Amino acid sequence: MMLLRTAVFYLALVPLTLYHGAVAVLASKRGNHGRADQAGQRWARTLLTIAGVEVEVTGLENVPHGTGLVIVSNHLSNLDALVQFDSLKTLSMRFMAKTELYKIPIFRTVLKSMNMVRVDRQAGPAGVAELKARLKNLFENGHSLAVYPEGTRSRAGGILTFKKGPFVTAYSGNAAVLPITMFGTDRSWKPGDWKIRSGTVQIVVHPPLHANADAADPVDDLRQRTQAAIETTYRALSTAASD
Repeated sequence: MMLLRTAVFYLALVPLTLYHGAVAVLASKRGNHGRADQAGQRWARTLLTIAGVEVEVTGLENVPHGTGLVIVSNHLSNLDALVQFDSLKTLSMRFMAKTELYKIPIFRTVLKSMNMVRVDRQAGPAGVAELKARLKNLFENGHSLAVYPEGTRSRAGGILTFKKGPFVTAYSGNAAVLPITMFGTDRSWKPGDWKIRSGTVQIVVHPPLHANADAADPVDDLRQRTQAAIETTYRALSTAASD
């Protein structure tokens, strides 16, 4: 069953991405960003259904409305973005995308049309200024930026130290941080593995956090509080799953 599910998932991945990507592109060009968001959500829900992955969400009442956020989550699996698209439907989410992804035909069109934030680590000061301008435009238009501050997927099942970048972005953009704890996505799609396993994943939405201007280092203080919230919940979920 697992091999059949995996085969169907990969066979469906490209056509579903092309179809929903095309819908998102057309909707975005017409200024209908809500329709583009729905295309992303349907894409994610369909793939998760094929994968046999159920999502349990708690804390949706903590999601503020009408404002741009920096959504910060631990990163376990390639399924993480699908789960976030599927479960955080009230948010217009955009992700940071490496500049290499913009070299892929069709995919780059989807990224550009949906105003994903391109990151070029080799661009130097000019690239940093351009990135800040993109982020400013993102928040002003009510979109939220989803970031994985560990910088890579954790392969040991724990949580790596968060990097400062996302919190600099939140502080400089006067945006709140919305901490998200992901649990179980690596059980369904392990990093480095091609097999897809069915199962239940959990996502916990924490109350938004704001920078404390009175702290000695407001950015690092925000980083530490965010990591503590996510890590504490992750450990609790891990303990409960092992009992």
